[in-house]
Amino acid sequence: MDCPPGPPAPAVAADLSAIHSEDGPPRWMWLGHASFLMQLGGENVLIDPVFSTQIGQRFRRHVAPPLAPEQLPQIDTVLITQSRPDHLDPATIARLPRSATVLAPRGLGPWFCRRLFARIIELDWWDRVRVGPIEYTFVPAGNGAGASVLNVPRLHGGGFVIESEQASIYYAGDTARAAGFGQIGRRFPGLDVALLPVGGNRGSWLRPPSRLTPRQVCQAFVRTGARTLVPMHWGTFQLCSEALCAPVELLREHCRRVPLPNGCRLHVPTIGASVPLG
Repeated sequence: MDCPPGPPAPAVAADLSAIHSEDGPPRWMWLGHASFLMQLGGENVLIDPVFSTQIGQRFRRHVAPPLAPEQLPQIDTVLITQSRPDHLDPATIARLPRSATVLAPRGLGPWFCRRLFARIIELDWWDRVRVGPIEYTFVPAGNGAGASVLNVPRLHGGGFVIESEQASIYYAGDTARAAGFGQIGRRFPGLDVALLPVGGNRGSWLRPPSRLTPRQVCQAFVRTGARTLVPMHWGTFQLCSEALCAPVELLREHCRRVPLPNGCRLHVPTIGASVPLG
């Protein structure tokens, strides 16, 4: 990299007693980069988990995960959005319980079958499935080609809309300008949170230079109709020639110059912090 990484995203140790408790409100926790733990409807859901100290052959982790996979509560569902190594990490998958249900893009099923997961559901765009009390819809993501840990023909990456009685979340995955944010907002009115990627606009072998700029992130957020914008894909791995926290600093500055609509807010997450939903 020709740019110093600078400080990583802020982080705190996970409150293990809180995330293992069956009481309390629905909540989410940022695990770094694009990885999240969602706790809602009595279910524990992992999204694109990556706990490794390095992805690929050259991108090291600059801030540790807030907990180890073995410290997680019992995981009910694992959501995978694509096969790039910053979203699908074989070393992390190997440490997850095989009792979990895996939801993944069509084409990844055989890979998870070989790893003996109890239930694997492959999805195409707009497919909808219920697992326990939660509805999941696999939505389009306009991500370009990039390095993959697998050679899966015609694999379409995507995002997820997660709906329970308490809250609804849009996780955009590794998306760009062509994702159809307005269509997602119309199909899922009243979203509580939109998790959108920022940064990576200079590109690398792993991610082409087609990421959302801060202005485009805010425009996409408004089109979704969600109430809270949570930026991700920053502060953990330096995947291109920009400092780790530069994307979110630029996003903050844009929101100061062009405020979000009334009733909406920007929430810049801290790795390891439990945040109530709804």
